Amino acid sequence: LLEAAVVYGYFPCVSKDDDLIVLDDAGNERTRFTFPRQRRGRRLCLADFFRPEESGETDVVGFQVVTVGSRIGAETARMFEANAYRDYLELHGLSVQLAEALAEYWHARVRSELG
Repeated sequence: LLEAAVVYGYFPCVSKDDDLIVLDDAGNERTRFTFPRQRRGRRLCLADFFRPEESGETDVVGFQVVTVGSRIGAETARMFEANAYRDYLELHGLSVQLAEALAEYWHARVRSELG
């Protein structure tokens, strides 16, 4: 039932205020993400951890998407429809934990690749 897969990549970026601006290969804005600030303490947001646009330098951001596949979801749906709730909950819980474990594993790989 498990069809685990990962897609990941690295993209040039800069930050500006609360935004992370992802750039294309020519240095133009591809897209941007706006992140909330912490309400207390140093009031940081994720954009604060990337080089600011005004520095004139670009940074790099890594994105990843993980999945355990659709077959396991179809099986949990079948179990739910069959009123096999315990089996459904156990398999669903396992699939969620497997996806989380795969994300953690790949995050460690990305960190290693980026040094």
